[in-house]
Amino acid sequence: MRFNLGRAANVCYSAMIFSQVLIWFYVCVDLSDTNSDSAQTADVVLRADDPTLNQLARPVMLGRHTHSSKITQQEGLNPTNPKNEDDDWQKYFNPLLGHTILPRNPWIVLNGSYLINPTHLCTQHRDLDLVVVVHTAPYNFVKRQMLRESFSPPRLPRPYTAQVVFMLGTLNSTTIDREKEANLSQEIRKHKDIVRMEFQENFRNLTYKAMLWLRWLDEFCPNAMMVLKVDDDVVMDVKKVLPISRGLFSKYQRSIFCSINPMGTQPIPRIGRTCVDPREFAGVKIYPYTYCSGFIVFISRDLITSMAKAVRRTPMYNVDDVFMFGMVAKMAGNVTYHNIGYNITLWHQKVYNCTLDDGIGCRYYGTMAKKDKYAVRMYDAFDRIHLHDFQIPQLIVK
Repeated sequence: MRFNLGRAANVCYSAMIFSQVLIWFYVCVDLSDTNSDSAQTADVVLRADDPTLNQLARPVMLGRHTHSSKITQQEGLNPTNPKNEDDDWQKYFNPLLGHTILPRNPWIVLNGSYLINPTHLCTQHRDLDLVVVVHTAPYNFVKRQMLRESFSPPRLPRPYTAQVVFMLGTLNSTTIDREKEANLSQEIRKHKDIVRMEFQENFRNLTYKAMLWLRWLDEFCPNAMMVLKVDDDVVMDVKKVLPISRGLFSKYQRSIFCSINPMGTQPIPRIGRTCVDPREFAGVKIYPYTYCSGFIVFISRDLITSMAKAVRRTPMYNVDDVFMFGMVAKMAGNVTYHNIGYNITLWHQKVYNCTLDDGIGCRYYGTMAKKDKYAVRMYDAFDRIHLHDFQIPQLIVK
């Protein structure tokens, strides 16, 4: 096996940065636990142009023991001079971004026609607290149904309102299952909550799906207080999410709430399934953007229009999380990131154990469950802890 000294050094550097952040996290937890009566937590503030910690700020409380970090994106990047063995790298250099990027065609979605477009979904609600846009695959029938049910009564607490919208592309002739396609057509007619456009469903086209929901929200969902973007294998404790979204997140303007990857901390993968073409970010080892882990992301509604304009002047990149929540957000400008990584995690077992042990006091309200049986188990656990929630009885006048 060939030993790559540069890669090893990169890993060591990342580990060093991670250990520093971990130390700060433990300090924050200690501070909050030792002064829980006054409900104080330490808030770590980062800036997009300085990935190191530079100050402590007033905390933002997002639940029981929640730590909120804020990162403010600064517009523009300092141009770099990447070096590459390919002598033609200069033709891919984008002075607007300050690095190389391959040409792609975003207009398939940005100027394309909808195949399926239920324009009524948001406007059918007089007041809409939360619109949930979902990245889904065509034949994930069970996952879509679980999300529909989770954001509907009885799981949806009164008096909150939510609307789920699913984003789909198309399959080529070699991947179409006729029976499943018939079931999908039936689902579309029944629920009328799927938006579809003509682009191929595959891992490298997830950015098209991201641009689809951004365009659709800008055009057809003006009345939502907050936007929540999730993947279809996400499981959420909706009875926690809606009060937090409406009561706290919606108070912030031009804000994104997510598990943050600060600028200068995430290596650009050059091997494996998610590898990036060496002609892109040529000579760059670490992403020069702050961006979100995109499985659960809350976005303030006032930011959607700015991002919809910014996406039209941002060169397309096929890693959707980096593109939408890093590049487009930076191009939109004046965006504040709030870190909710303390409350969401990819590890469903951790959330399940926390829910069983701490009940309503569990700090988590969102996770990911790849297998449907694990999602069902998580929903059951969430339902049990809310079984005895206080509810104002309905007054019936005869």
